[in-house]
Amino acid sequence: MFTNSPKITHCDSVGEQCGLAAIGHLLSDEIGRLYISASHPSEALEPWGSHPLLDHHWSSECLDVRHVGDALWRLDKIRQIVDETLFKEHLVVCWRGKGLPSNCGHCEKCVRNRLGLFIAGHRGATRSFPSNMPLAEAVRRLKPLKTLSSVYMEYLEAEDKDPEVAREIEALVERSYRSGLSDGNGEPTGWNREIVMARVADPEARKRHGGGSPNAEEIQAYASLLPESTSLGEASALVLGMTPELREMAARRFARVFTVDKSRPAVQVYRNWLPAELRAKEQLFSVDWLEVGFIDWRGLPPVRAILGDGIFGNLPDEAAHRALLRNLRTEFPEAVFVFRKALALPQDPSDEAVLLRLRGEFRAGRIDADGFGFCVRMQGFLNEHFDSECYLLDNEEIFRNCERRFQDGFFDQSEIEAIRRFRFNGKNCLLTRDAWEELLVSEGFQFSVTQLEGQPWYPFYPIYRIPSFSEQ
Repeated sequence: MFTNSPKITHCDSVGEQCGLAAIGHLLSDEIGRLYISASHPSEALEPWGSHPLLDHHWSSECLDVRHVGDALWRLDKIRQIVDETLFKEHLVVCWRGKGLPSNCGHCEKCVRNRLGLFIAGHRGATRSFPSNMPLAEAVRRLKPLKTLSSVYMEYLEAEDKDPEVAREIEALVERSYRSGLSDGNGEPTGWNREIVMARVADPEARKRHGGGSPNAEEIQAYASLLPESTSLGEASALVLGMTPELREMAARRFARVFTVDKSRPAVQVYRNWLPAELRAKEQLFSVDWLEVGFIDWRGLPPVRAILGDGIFGNLPDEAAHRALLRNLRTEFPEAVFVFRKALALPQDPSDEAVLLRLRGEFRAGRIDADGFGFCVRMQGFLNEHFDSECYLLDNEEIFRNCERRFQDGFFDQSEIEAIRRFRFNGKNCLLTRDAWEELLVSEGFQFSVTQLEGQPWYPFYPIYRIPSFSEQ
């Protein structure tokens, strides 16, 4: 829908963005700006309809095209307008309905929106949906789903849900999984929900295991390397990855926080870990870290800090390290970079000797379960499962080897449980300290290093600080 403004054109359709942009350019003598409404929230992006990495590129000297609405989920949008009469009486979501009601009431889009209306607080009848199709019956009729909207799971968590509808949703989810429903667990990097949850020590307290997550001392070190809060004003921080501790620290210091992570399991697990009073400060973008330059940063608070925890280890190779550094510096020249850098620490002893030492220290109580599990992964198999030519640590082989050793009696139950906290199905690119710092120098980056002491994982995770251009 277009407004009659001579300066601003507003479009809230989620149709083909190229067609919308073409219409906008045809009208560019009358309007100056075209808004394309988001198909998905920025934290759950898919290549479908409108997209925040694409829409603004349809702009020209005559027309400013902007992507809007990606800070809200569908249910949040419904909640904002659920009491509007036009919305309740004239909502059209499917193409099957003819006349009134304008929706068939039983296709997947109709069911999804009827559930959304219920969750958003609308309990009464609406003229746009048929009154002779009970919601439970509509859910029962649905074929197995290929993707699962969050609306179904939110309905199951609603306090005043209809028990019959809930049973039908549970049956729908079950038959969908039997038919091959994708829930985001097929991550190419080896992440899935089970692996993400293994790193959580206490879900209720929102506490993660040490080593795989920065502890309070490490977060304090991060904070000490950032600009003074009084100098930040309306500045923002960019956080690469869903690390809850970093996001919370950034939200307490900066006006806005932009978090980027394409791992759907990580987003699903950690998206609500920020304290409630800080959540409004954060916007999530479900895109690759190398794609942050494609986000439309116009009108957003300037980024003055970029934070990350072990992010470079999740990149495929040394070339990707260079590409990410270059992209971030080009896009955010006035930002300081602060991050824990996972490094490989080459060793002379055999893997067997290292594993025996680590096991002995754990059994003697000299290292705790977090330190033991972390060091077994990062240090116990460097001769067998680390390629020193391309710096790749093969985690899948490491944990397969650990399970065999558990079966053979080398590890006991408590030891294998500690190791499983750090399980990962992919490969990590772990440069040595010399290789990493030579890379930084060759790319023209100045840097300083903070090396903490007192925990077994600290030597593997020095904290690097790269100053902004204005500091150099």
